[in-house]
Amino acid sequence: MDMFNPYIFLVISAFLLPVTYLFLGPSPFLTSLVSPSPTQLLVVLALIGAEMPMACYPSLIIMYDIYKTRFGKMSPSAQNLITSLYCGSFPLGAFLGVVIAGIVSRYLTFAQSTMIMGWVAVLESVILFVYCNDMV
Repeated sequence: MDMFNPYIFLVISAFLLPVTYLFLGPSPFLTSLVSPSPTQLLVVLALIGAEMPMACYPSLIIMYDIYKTRFGKMSPSAQNLITSLYCGSFPLGAFLGVVIAGIVSRYLTFAQSTMIMGWVAVLESVILFVYCNDMV
């Protein structure tokens, strides 16, 4: 077992992100339990800031591992392609996030949209857990 297992970090962050998204709004079904406050917002944003690197950094290592298990030795062109895909996903996400947020904000409140993002993250975490279960 390696000292640093990227799959563990990816799965942990995938399960923590939905919880923080549900508290970011807060979600409409949590308003009876939690009242929104600036302190809660700061804590949730700090948790999201700690969890995102746990999901982003290991994904590059996992992409390399997937390539090596399927195709064997890593060629320089394959390494360049994987690194380009990894680096290109962040600007694409920044562009699509703003576009989709603009569309969603016309029809939903902030609390409803973060709740939807939380449920999307739950689905993502289940898929990652199923895929990474044998690799952890």
